[in-house]
Amino acid sequence: MGTTPNTAASAPITASAARGITLEFSPATAFRAVELRCIGAARAEFALTYVAGSSTVGTQQDIVCQNGALRTPIAIPTAMQNLTSFTVSATSSDGEGVWTAQLQR
Repeated sequence: MGTTPNTAASAPITASAARGITLEFSPATAFRAVELRCIGAARAEFALTYVAGSSTVGTQQDIVCQNGALRTPIAIPTAMQNLTSFTVSATSSDGEGVWTAQLQR
């Protein structure tokens, strides 16, 4: 799986829902998975929103942070793989640490 420029987002983990970071793609770009990582917190809850044309799908993903160790990529829903935008944010109960999300082809 490869990566291309502007396919990653990162930010501090917050204790409550945050606005998130949005990556936009024009033209639509095919991605198969997203790799989530976090460090500085025990666990993080990621909010992921995929937009493909006029369709939008939102999901939640709870992960154990493991000090930023590589994570198994999480599959993007098949119908949403030609992304026009992707929004991600992360929260944790202690509101500490940082996260990153990397889209993969």
